[in-house]
Amino acid sequence: MVCRDGTGNLLRSTGTGHGRWTLDGGQKLINIKLDPYETIFRIARIHVWLPVGTELYPESLISAIRQGDFFIGLDALGDTTGFVFRKQFAAYPIDNPQHVDSFTSFEAKAPFKARFVFFRNGEKVAERADSATAELRDPRLGVYRVEVYRDDLGPPFDKMPWIISNPIYVR
Repeated sequence: MVCRDGTGNLLRSTGTGHGRWTLDGGQKLINIKLDPYETIFRIARIHVWLPVGTELYPESLISAIRQGDFFIGLDALGDTTGFVFRKQFAAYPIDNPQHVDSFTSFEAKAPFKARFVFFRNGEKVAERADSATAELRDPRLGVYRVEVYRDDLGPPFDKMPWIISNPIYVR
């Protein structure tokens, strides 16, 4: 593969399939290794939540994904079983005029202690470290998600999300 850099120099791939590019004169410009898809798919997985009692069929799987009932887990960093990201509701007694449940916060849970980073419309809005649970109260309109990090693994893994939640829309 051949292309030009910002100054018009001709760049060419070294043909190794590992993301190495050289200047036309053979000088190294970038030296990064990108893993092939098959490697990435072995360590990162999409986990889909299905309602209890739901049979696993292509239709039920697609329906759950359309509803946002999924998350991405970098399972090579640890088991993601038990992760939860959901809306919390405040229940009122049935005789109360406000007896309809009202949305009050987001709850996130991980299988063990980690760092939770909440985002609203792509901007970081809250963070909680060294906990297996985190809560974001009084959310406003927007699109929310949470990323979970394994700080206990140290560099460079503490900078890589272990879990990336599905988006939750507040309209």
